[in-house]
Amino acid sequence: MNKKILQGEVYKKKAVVVEVVDKFTATVVVVKSGDVIKLDQDDLETIIPKVGGSVRIVNGEHRGSRGVLENIDESNYCVSVRVDSDN
Repeated sequence: MNKKILQGEVYKKKAVVVEVVDKFTATVVVVKSGDVIKLDQDDLETIIPKVGGSVRIVNGEHRGSRGVLENIDESNYCVSVRVDSDN
């Protein structure tokens, strides 16, 4: 997360997207502290989990849905996700 968020208290901390608010904003929960923060996409860094890990789709047709990462195609900068739910 951006160094400026919460005076740098959450910089480089892991967080989980719990809600996609609109096209550019999400609500996240900081893993260790439990802080709930609404952030602009520019304040976040995308981390790709391991294959089999849980994901939240933040853009496109299934935005807001949860899924499981099925495949990572590094050469084409894309992933395959199995959508589990539409929320």
